Amino acid sequence: MTFYKRNSETLKIQDFDTVLFDMDGTLLDLHFDNEFWLKNLVNDYASARGIRACDAKTQLQKKMKAKEGTLDWYSTDYWSRELQLDVVNLKKKLCHLITERPGTIRFLEYLRKKKKNLFIVTNAHPDVINLKLEHVSIAKYIDQIISSHTLDYPKESINFWRRLFQNHLLCKQKTLFMDDSISILRTAKLFGIKNIVHINSPDSQKPPKITNEFISINTFDELQLTT
Repeated sequence: MTFYKRNSETLKIQDFDTVLFDMDGTLLDLHFDNEFWLKNLVNDYASARGIRACDAKTQLQKKMKAKEGTLDWYSTDYWSRELQLDVVNLKKKLCHLITERPGTIRFLEYLRKKKKNLFIVTNAHPDVINLKLEHVSIAKYIDQIISSHTLDYPKESINFWRRLFQNHLLCKQKTLFMDDSISILRTAKLFGIKNIVHINSPDSQKPPKITNEFISINTFDELQLTT
């Protein structure tokens, strides 16, 4: 049974037993995160420091660049300490932007009917996961939610994947992984995950970024949900 087919790329429903989903940008619209980190936090930091927004943006970019690819980059605890702001509380002002990406619920329902094991594997801090799950309806479809903060490595590290697969006895050959981050997908491929799908439109307010490196889709509706 063909699950996805485009030119020479084919993915069949029997190719995998487990689906690993990224959360932000894959199941959920990344617009919330981009709006917070690139706009709202800049203004909140500027107000707290009594500086211009442009200067606040420069300072934040420098701080974030230094932590890129590390667990601290994704940690609300770290940024709350570093910026002396309650980051989780500030995020709550944008809760109205927390929403599923198009076709997410229908796709999850389809996979449940097919008896697939569904995991969320995310770099999001547990506080952020809890906040988002209060505003969307995806948790009831998911078997397990794994934050990289509980495994001590971000998804950019191959050690994350080693620990994840060891802890949950997963099979690389029978796993499908879906994420919007090319760098993370590359690490997963290097680790040996056979079936990989790239989400090319994680932010509903920005144009797609298509790659030829992996199967690349805009929404889950591009997948052939055959019965």
